[in-house]
Amino acid sequence: MTTSYPNRTEWENRSIQYGISLRSVLFKGLPHVVNEHISNWHIRFILNNIKRKEGLRILDIGCGYGRLSLPVIEKFPNAEIIGIDISGNFVELFKKMTKQSSFIGTIEDIPVDIGKFDYIICVTVLMYVEETKLEKSLCNLLTLLKPEGRLIIIENNWAGVWLSSGFGLSIFLKKIFKKKPINTNEHYFKKCEIENLVKKCHALTLEKSRFFFTTFFILPILILGKFFPKHFFTQVILKTLSWFDEKFDKLKLPSLHIGYIIKNSRY
Repeated sequence: MTTSYPNRTEWENRSIQYGISLRSVLFKGLPHVVNEHISNWHIRFILNNIKRKEGLRILDIGCGYGRLSLPVIEKFPNAEIIGIDISGNFVELFKKMTKQSSFIGTIEDIPVDIGKFDYIICVTVLMYVEETKLEKSLCNLLTLLKPEGRLIIIENNWAGVWLSSGFGLSIFLKKIFKKKPINTNEHYFKKCEIENLVKKCHALTLEKSRFFFTTFFILPILILGKFFPKHFFTQVILKTLSWFDEKFDKLKLPSLHIGYIIKNSRY
């Protein structure tokens, strides 16, 4: 995302084509059961790091149709959630699905009068920001946190992407789905790149979480999800991977996505 909105048309088309489905906001080439597995990890990480309190206020950046906000609302029904997305269609879907407010915008032009938040959810959004604007975008987010607020980030990891590609994932997808990938000029984050950006913004990374086992076995579960999505064996494999991912999420191993909990150290 950038102030000039170069990706807006791509995401608008995607929101219209796939609507309220995981393919609209996650990997559009992956089987639903695999996207659901990854989405559940995202949701689990977010919910585990939000604490109940009076007047809970949350900002969901890149909100889509409300994939992440909906489970948050279910657990914290009294929370106020504001969504922001580059796609006008996603903004309208978010309002319809969550009954919360949302507006069109990007991570780089959030209005200063929006107020302060207890939590800011930012999942696979920074990867679309121009590299020269990453630090400023992240620092601006931290200014929107309340003194005890937390920034919840989930971003890709170059090592995890490399591991999956090493198993032929990209080649497999091209052969199976034969679809042109969305042109959003994504950035792949290398080791400690996020942490270094956080330090430059005078903030602290409190926690990191990974799903290495899902990443390592991504090709087998992709095949199972494509050809046997509802088979008992597929469900058992996914549940087993979820268990291992949850038990060993702190291991410093390659992961397609890494979750970060960040606080503003200036308070």
